[in-house]
Amino acid sequence: MGIEWFRDLSIIIFCLVSTVTLIFVAIIIFRLYRKMAVTLSLVQTLIKSVTDTVNKIEEIITTTSQNINDTVKEVKDSINLVSKSIADSIYHVREGINQALSMCSVIGGIQKGFEYIKNMFSEKCKEEGEANE
Repeated sequence: MGIEWFRDLSIIIFCLVSTVTLIFVAIIIFRLYRKMAVTLSLVQTLIKSVTDTVNKIEEIITTTSQNINDTVKEVKDSINLVSKSIADSIYHVREGINQALSMCSVIGGIQKGFEYIKNMFSEKCKEEGEANE
């Protein structure tokens, strides 16, 4: 047994250890790959679920926003209609008041005229009554 035999034995042992190590590493990598594949599948399912949820929420927000915009527009239109009606009512009330004031002025003038005529006749009656005495 010479040195060549120990050299060949050490090479064979190195090859066996290397082969066992490579097989062990390959098994570990394969198991890690399987677990990563399952995890990746779960993550993809989760991402799809989150995407669906976000899309539904976005749709709900869009619908709600549109409903709010429609409601605000309807309220704004109603307020504009009410303010126009109030403005028209105020205009008609002013016109009615102006006509009533004009009629009151005419009636007041007629009343003053009757009072003036009455005073004129009552002064004549007093003058005649004083003259008769």
